[in-house]
Amino acid sequence: MSEFFRTAAENHIFPFLFIGGVLLVFVLAFVPKPAPRPPPPPGMAVIHSLPPDPAHMQVLVSLVLLAAGLYVILSKQYDAQDKHWAYGTVGTLVGFWLRPHRAKSKAKAGKKPENSN
Repeated sequence: MSEFFRTAAENHIFPFLFIGGVLLVFVLAFVPKPAPRPPPPPGMAVIHSLPPDPAHMQVLVSLVLLAAGLYVILSKQYDAQDKHWAYGTVGTLVGFWLRPHRAKSKAKAGKKPENSN
């Protein structure tokens, strides 16, 4: 099994597998949801589940991208040309999570954001 990983690393397959996995997640996000279940018979216990929070998906995708980017940056097997996308990915994630969220919350409340021109 280690021969497979060594050959895959030499052929730079891991970034393509990662990109394919991310694309698969995005494609699966647009798959239609199944029809709702019929209501349970009277007298049976009902367990309510909460809808998934979009913030959980943002954190999950950010962690996966950050792990892949840091792996490429910190590993010795990639040269400088291969690391460009990793630096860009990590920089984009840092910018995404450090952006101010106030304008978004004020827009929801019906107020005009302070920094809009």
